[in-house]
Amino acid sequence: MKKALFVGCGLVLALVLGLFGFAYFVLREPFAQWQAATEVQQARLIAINEAHPFEAGETVDRERFTRHLELRVDVIAVFMTLSEEFARLQTDEELGIVDMLRGFASPMIALPEALIDQFEQAEMGTPEFAHHSRLLWAVMRELDKGTGGDRFGSVRGRYAELKTHYEEAYGEIEEYPALDDLIGTAQDFPQETLDAALHIMGQDLELLLQATAAFAFEPLALQLDKVDPSDPGTYAMPLGEANEGDFR
Repeated sequence: MKKALFVGCGLVLALVLGLFGFAYFVLREPFAQWQAATEVQQARLIAINEAHPFEAGETVDRERFTRHLELRVDVIAVFMTLSEEFARLQTDEELGIVDMLRGFASPMIALPEALIDQFEQAEMGTPEFAHHSRLLWAVMRELDKGTGGDRFGSVRGRYAELKTHYEEAYGEIEEYPALDDLIGTAQDFPQETLDAALHIMGQDLELLLQATAAFAFEPLALQLDKVDPSDPGTYAMPLGEANEGDFR
């Protein structure tokens, strides 16, 4: 009995080691490509942040905040396209597990690359983008309380939708703070700051709708300044699936 148990354990161990060896063989080249691309992307992101330093204040620069909204539209378009590619790979019944795993390498490289391209073209670093994202959603939160009047009716309720999505996706994950804590409080955004941002946002409601069109993107956007481009562990960008309800 003991000998049979020993042999059985040995077979299981050999099977596990064989699977690990197979996975290494299959994914070695895609992983090497991803690692090399990540090193280049890290250097580019560091250069962008150094070239465009940002320090938050109580005033809101109209031109920079509007550029942030426009950049969001471009970034969301990239995010949606590549999220759809991830979803396609996961649901393509003609792909085997090996081809699917290899296929993930391309969008994993392309997403950060495309996002960095957009930041470079907009001449905006990740700290500024993240700050404006939190300010944007702080104002959207106030809109849900009735601020702004009827003219903001088309965008009212957006924050409540984001909160529902966020809590369903991350509510039970201890590492993720509550959405309100992530966005910030009155200490982070005084009333005059919220009012200034609201005025800018009200100039183009269609742009505002497009800039808040991807709830799956927001956990990254709100914390983008906490991503350390020199550390691959924190640089990895969390991707949400392109589920129904994520995009508007």
